[in-house]
Amino acid sequence: MNQYFLVLKKYSVFKGRAQRMEFWFFYLFHMIVLALFWIAIGNLGPVLENSGTVTDLLSWLSVAYVLATFLPALGVLVRRLHDIDRSGWWALLAFAPITDLVILILRYKMALRVPIGTGPTRSRWPASRPLRRMAFELSRTPDDLRHPDSAATSD
Repeated sequence: MNQYFLVLKKYSVFKGRAQRMEFWFFYLFHMIVLALFWIAIGNLGPVLENSGTVTDLLSWLSVAYVLATFLPALGVLVRRLHDIDRSGWWALLAFAPITDLVILILRYKMALRVPIGTGPTRSRWPASRPLRRMAFELSRTPDDLRHPDSAATSD
């Protein structure tokens, strides 16, 4: 428990090192608190009459807890990476799926701006050609696969 509060006290310290015990006890207590929130939210709904307000309150409290502990969790992760002789920038790998999702959404939005049949004949992104071919192959029905003459041709 002391390790948890030690991490909260060093919430903005990204230099230095965090020992194994400090890191793991913080994340252990952090996961226990989150599990208690999730259990309370899931189990209080059927028990209480006006459970909507209680579960909404607990949901907002859990969101506030996650936001309040985001910076300390990131700080202890960076300090632990320093302790194992890694750069703190390795912590950015945790956000890789989020950035991939943002790039995918932006590319989709940009594709919606150009009407079909207009625009350049070649794609600005050469990597999109195999993706279009794969989408075409996935859109074919089993009948198209049995009778290749009836299927439309791809790029």
